[in-house]
Amino acid sequence: MRAKRALQGFASIVYQEISHTRHTFKMVDTTYLKYKAMERTQRIQLLRDSIPTGASLIYRGTEGTDEVLPTMKTNRVGRKSEESRKATSHDIVSYIRDNDSRYFLSFTPCKETVKPYTVGLSLIPKIGYIFVTSFPMVYTTPQKLLLLNEKMFKRYDKRMINAMPQDDVRGYQSIVTMTENNNEITGIIGASVKDDWRSEVNKRMHSVIEVCGPGRIVSSVMSSNEPAHVRHWQNPDFSPELVSLDIVFYESPEEYEEMNAKAKDMGLIRKNERLPTLADAQVLIGQLNEWGNMYGATETIKVTSFPSRIKPGDKEALVKYLEGQIKSNPSIIPLEELRDSSHTL
Repeated sequence: MRAKRALQGFASIVYQEISHTRHTFKMVDTTYLKYKAMERTQRIQLLRDSIPTGASLIYRGTEGTDEVLPTMKTNRVGRKSEESRKATSHDIVSYIRDNDSRYFLSFTPCKETVKPYTVGLSLIPKIGYIFVTSFPMVYTTPQKLLLLNEKMFKRYDKRMINAMPQDDVRGYQSIVTMTENNNEITGIIGASVKDDWRSEVNKRMHSVIEVCGPGRIVSSVMSSNEPAHVRHWQNPDFSPELVSLDIVFYESPEEYEEMNAKAKDMGLIRKNERLPTLADAQVLIGQLNEWGNMYGATETIKVTSFPSRIKPGDKEALVKYLEGQIKSNPSIIPLEELRDSSHTL
């Protein structure tokens, strides 16, 4: 039986165990309500204690089985861009409010923030899932974008307010305020519809945790934001992403240069460096995949800058630079050597 499970892979095992025990057509799941008060308290505490943490780990919460089953079945985190009905847009500011882009996928670096996104927002009792996963190959950080380019966010607010009836303006929540309170990491899964930059579950997902909650309908007697632990799958083959690019978005070349200048003033990058862009990610993604199949590491290299002498999208220079970073990092080991050492043991 163990040999069979090993051959199946992590994603396949999780898919089978969830699909065999959960009725996907059921709107209500009463697991939480079946626990007695003491067991409920123990399971809430168990969840607090058992969510893995680490410098290379982030979290995504999902309600019900609508996301977890396709994720495990396809062995990829997120919906393929070609199959999504969301907008073909890289407007990150708009995405923060309306979650409407087939190229973005939201994560959080905080194990507490993820909990409400599993079952805490539901009115009725539900099950949900926490994905504990590596950083994606390409991502952006909304709070950092706000810090470096507040004008882009204020322009969005102005457009929204100008398009509103006067009576609605008073209740409008500024995107600046929303982003200040938003600690998410936004994974980028493509630059075009044909791209597929999604993470592979069997390699890059550390754990899947099934949780349950009572729903907001009973929030007067029990907290809907504190889900209880049901079961936990940990991936024995997990390896963090080797290299992750933290890129920035902007609306003009002049704006990009202003962001670089501000990043230097704030000490985020050095004098002879620049911020990574989507153009860099587009030319590097194939090489990042190749390196990910060649090397292993205990921690992801998060690339937040490139030398200023390398122009955005200069593939040859970018590859040469990153290759030097990888080969000079003593914690990075060729997978072939890791396999040989495991056979020796």
